[in-house]
Amino acid sequence: MIRPLRIRHRRWTTALAVLLPAGVVLALATRPAPPPATALPPALAPEPPAARPLAGWQGLWRGTELTTRIGAVPDGGLRLDLEPSAPVRAPDLLVYWHPDTGATPGDPALPHGATLLGRFAGGAYGLPLPAAAHGGGGLILYSLAHGEVVATAELPAPRAAAEEP
Repeated sequence: MIRPLRIRHRRWTTALAVLLPAGVVLALATRPAPPPATALPPALAPEPPAARPLAGWQGLWRGTELTTRIGAVPDGGLRLDLEPSAPVRAPDLLVYWHPDTGATPGDPALPHGATLLGRFAGGAYGLPLPAAAHGGGGLILYSLAHGEVVATAELPAPRAAAEEP
């Protein structure tokens, strides 16, 4: 390689060594924040199923703030709706039901025999409850990515709660 070409290469290499990292940092600093999971267009937002409301609770959950509602569907089953008052800051959330509460927030594993109800993404609507849940039980919010229980709730018997004045 001739001397002028070596000098030019050295200058460009030095310039790129400074400009490329600075460009990456600038690009990361100026990118927009990702939208929260609850900010869906109205056409894509999940709609609660047509169910006759039986009971609703606030402050039921340990570990997060969720409004819990249970409704009866025409086929005799129960549907669960969970609506967060504040964003839940955990990835890949799943909702489980267990006959007992059986878990506390921070536990690394689900209790044996927990039944998967469905996915929780900015809220959970129309999750079918198993027939055994008609007598109560426990609800568990589990983060699949972190591998831990995020929140738990003791679910009162929905039918008994609906009959109370």
